[in-house]
Amino acid sequence: MKFLPSLTASCKKWLWFGLFLRLLVIPYSGHPDLFFIFGTPFHFLNDQVFDIYRHLAEYFSDPSAALYSYQPLHYFFFGLWSGITQLFADPEYSVWMRQVIDQFPSILRDSEAAFSFNGAEARFKVLFLWKALYLVCDFLILLFILKMISGDKKMESYISWWAGSVVILYSQYLFGQCGIVSIVIIVAGIYCYKIKRSPQWMGFCFALSVPFKLFPLVLLPLPFLLARGWREKIKTTGFIVIPLLIIYVPLAVHSEGLVFLRMGGALAASYSEGIAWGWVLMLSKIFKALGFLAIFYHVAFRHQGDFEDVLRYVFISFLLLLCVPLKIHYYAWITPFWFLFFSEKKSYVGIYGAIIFLLFFANLSDKQTFAGLLAPLEPDFFMSFPGWMDISYYFSPSGFHAKMAILIIFILTLIVVVDQLSTLFGFSVLDLSFKKAEAPRIRNSRIIFVYPMVWIFLMVSLLAFSHPALKNRFKDYFFTRSSNFYYEPQLKRMQLPPGNAFDQKILLQKGWLKKVGLFLDEPIGAEMRIEIVDDQAGEEIILYAQDHSGLQKGWTESVPKPSFIGEKVVHFRLRNISKESIMISIRKLPRFSGDFKLKLISSSKEESAVDGGILRFNVLEEALFLHLPDLPFRSIQKALVQEKGFLVFWFIVLLGCGMKTMQYFKRIESHVTKQN
Repeated sequence: MKFLPSLTASCKKWLWFGLFLRLLVIPYSGHPDLFFIFGTPFHFLNDQVFDIYRHLAEYFSDPSAALYSYQPLHYFFFGLWSGITQLFADPEYSVWMRQVIDQFPSILRDSEAAFSFNGAEARFKVLFLWKALYLVCDFLILLFILKMISGDKKMESYISWWAGSVVILYSQYLFGQCGIVSIVIIVAGIYCYKIKRSPQWMGFCFALSVPFKLFPLVLLPLPFLLARGWREKIKTTGFIVIPLLIIYVPLAVHSEGLVFLRMGGALAASYSEGIAWGWVLMLSKIFKALGFLAIFYHVAFRHQGDFEDVLRYVFISFLLLLCVPLKIHYYAWITPFWFLFFSEKKSYVGIYGAIIFLLFFANLSDKQTFAGLLAPLEPDFFMSFPGWMDISYYFSPSGFHAKMAILIIFILTLIVVVDQLSTLFGFSVLDLSFKKAEAPRIRNSRIIFVYPMVWIFLMVSLLAFSHPALKNRFKDYFFTRSSNFYYEPQLKRMQLPPGNAFDQKILLQKGWLKKVGLFLDEPIGAEMRIEIVDDQAGEEIILYAQDHSGLQKGWTESVPKPSFIGEKVVHFRLRNISKESIMISIRKLPRFSGDFKLKLISSSKEESAVDGGILRFNVLEEALFLHLPDLPFRSIQKALVQEKGFLVFWFIVLLGCGMKTMQYFKRIESHVTKQN
């Protein structure tokens, strides 16, 4: 047990509190990505599919399907963990995962479906077992970092921020993303360098993290540059290159290069390209290039063996990588390194807090990453609440709020990078340090009582909306996004002759159609007709028809009479009833979108498919619980009863962690009282 650091009672208080929070949210939250993180690797291993990339290309009859794959070691590692899950989960686990894989395209549109398949009766236990892997990685990262820092106050500062980290709790235990596996390998490599001062094993760990996630590619030059002398550099290069060759070359040969398809796409594009101003993206690329040049120059020519500099290299590299943010859960890559510098840079706490707020404000995705995170409790209810982007982009289609947030994040990141580089090179540009010697920043202990109260308040508040007294009052705010693709680029502009119509099939999730919105890039001055049609056994029933003298740029809403669509399919038609042709912007069809296909219907009713095209629209549906008042409570009760054995175990463990937290909390409070 010599490897374990010696911790004060205050550190142990925060440690138990961190474990309590993680256990609190683990069973009840799960994004659909979890099924592809753990479910698909499970069946790939069971089916002895080792070249995942060629298999996906053949399965979808599209080589580009490899763009939606993970890196090689991900499949083997998570497949094995998923196999361990099967040993403790319901016997129907393998059947459940098979249905998820077979219904892959539909689950991308209807994320609730995964919780309705056979085997989902053990959803809480399965989510707990899956995310137990993240819990192990999370504590390993904490352990390695505590071994790198010294001083009880610095340790307490780090653990206090780690315990209640919103980013870690959200990304790993609510959202359930898998980047933490790469982070623990990276941190292990940094720890190896600290104790051995040898860059070889550091390079090996950095290289080993790449076949899980691609972002560690930016760190690979560091071990090589840290090596002293050409003999050590050659040896370090071998430790980096050989593992990558062993893993990638056989797959590259067999898949004919498909294994590298995701790598090229990931390095060439950013998730923010669809919502950030172009000039911000250009500045960020210049900033990244200059920043990495500065780091590599310092490593190669200015590094004097100070281990703190190595931590700065990694911290700055991740800051540069995320200076124009991708997704919130990607910020978990850099969060452990932020906490390391809170003890010496007081202003960093405020900057970090502002960035996190803006990330959630600008880049929180649809309901799958919002209220839908509670979907395992009752999918229909919790996934019927609008996500932040559903609301914000509906009222602000231009995404100005997101563009401004990204710009501010970029500026704040630039400030921190310049400050860190000034520390490395010994010059002063910005004064972000303490004005006077102060103790490291530690969170207020009262935060321990806030988190559980917020969680309980959130649950009670959401459930309260289903009460009959509130249901009608807030009815207009309950909807589900059937299809609203925010980032699809323009494919082309098409001519719509007089009398012709564009026909867009819409697949519903609930069936209770409420509203359809069409987004236009440019206004239309000609007369148009919007129709919503229900096709029942070949007979068309007009649900909505409205003539417009013209259509404005932005969203145009069409509200049919409340009706239930049994087949869960309607057609949206945009018909030109003027005497002249008009031009319509056609968006690119999202990959794996199934039957979301656009057709051109001539005045003689002849149909022709618009290859690869789609209109930009969104569909609002009323949730089932609005028509079945007792549905949420009945479904939640059934789910809890099904897994009462596991939930008793979970509650006992949770109670134990809570008692240990309060035990150390009271011990410290008592000690402070005696001193006073």
